[in-house]
Amino acid sequence: MKSLFPCIIRESRWLKFSASAVLAVSSILVLSPASTVVAGATTSLPTCKSTQLQVAVAWGPGAAAGNLGEPFIIINTSNSSCTLMGYPTLTFYPSSYKGTRLRITHRAGMIYKMVKPTKVLLAPGKTASFGLMWNDAYNQNLPFGAVCTASSVMIGLPVSDSKNGQSFEALQDINFCYSNFEFQSTAIEAGPSPRLN
Repeated sequence: MKSLFPCIIRESRWLKFSASAVLAVSSILVLSPASTVVAGATTSLPTCKSTQLQVAVAWGPGAAAGNLGEPFIIINTSNSSCTLMGYPTLTFYPSSYKGTRLRITHRAGMIYKMVKPTKVLLAPGKTASFGLMWNDAYNQNLPFGAVCTASSVMIGLPVSDSKNGQSFEALQDINFCYSNFEFQSTAIEAGPSPRLN
């Protein structure tokens, strides 16, 4: 398995990770296979709690013909297995310009494959991921500065304690005006990176 260590270390936008946690989790990831999707085995396992998980931007945006994508990694830092299924809830700040609000959709994009939501088994130290995609070639007449730039995102996961659970925050610099006020999110899937198109 390809090491995630170089990807993790060069990314400075960590969500709730300490340096020691990054090194510990990275060494686990290098030595062990990715999380798996096993329909029969996951039916009796509980849904993950927010306290079992950490989330981070895995590395910077990839690009293809005006389309950009950014993978997010989810790591089970607890001592017990759990499952996740569905889409993350993403809330960007700021997220509107002159009355037009940013939309988060679940349709196909150019960077990552759109996958059906499937129950993902997250054993201790294992990973899941999702992808964020956007286009940066629309509305070039609108501002490039702070009024159109999402500077952070709150990430909610489909966890069992979601009503009172914590959210994870990432620092971002994405011009949502140039994206035509639309970002696409993939479903959560097994492994350290969402599948590429």
